[in-house]
Amino acid sequence: MTKEQWQAHIIETTGAPKPAADPVDFRIKAQAHQAWNPGCPICKDRIKTRKAARSRKIREAVLDSCGLRKGRDSMGRVIWE
Repeated sequence: MTKEQWQAHIIETTGAPKPAADPVDFRIKAQAHQAWNPGCPICKDRIKTRKAARSRKIREAVLDSCGLRKGRDSMGRVIWE
């Protein structure tokens, strides 16, 4: 789930303005949507995507600080060497 897809979902379900137009109102309506619909599958998918991206960035920062460089093997998989 991309950020844009999630924003479109929030705009469609809550009637919020686009985030660029009024970021505070968008955030309030998004939080209200998540509070009233804790089991929303689209919002859950967005949370999973954000967690995965955060953990990947942290892992890459740690490996980079150890002096390893990101590369690809012959099969196209990411390796650190």
